[in-house]
Amino acid sequence: MRVTGNLTTEGNLLVQNNRGIVRSNSGTQYKIVPFSFTFSINAGAGVGFESGAISYGETFSGTPRVIVAQITTASGTSGYLGWLNIIPWASNSSSTSFYVTNVGTGTLNLSTVTVACLAIGPQ
Repeated sequence: MRVTGNLTTEGNLLVQNNRGIVRSNSGTQYKIVPFSFTFSINAGAGVGFESGAISYGETFSGTPRVIVAQITTASGTSGYLGWLNIIPWASNSSSTSFYVTNVGTGTLNLSTVTVACLAIGPQ
């Protein structure tokens, strides 16, 4: 199907095996891949760690942008979730690492934290 003007649908528009299309300002087809990152932390103020490579679940044709979204679950014994600083690090076409730091003033002890993330990049 080729559409050269506006297209209005009243239901779902399914493309490429039920996947959507995202385009950049250059016309390159992009995709959005949601994934999650789960970790534990027991660290004093200013202490952090680097995760291993966390897979996106599929591969991009280039390095995507990685966005850290909301914390979806968390459990622990001390500290505040607001003390977490989570930064994507060493991204490539199939995975990224994260650097996690306790930026608070006391000990942060969380046994399980799951963070929703998005990778957006060239298909």
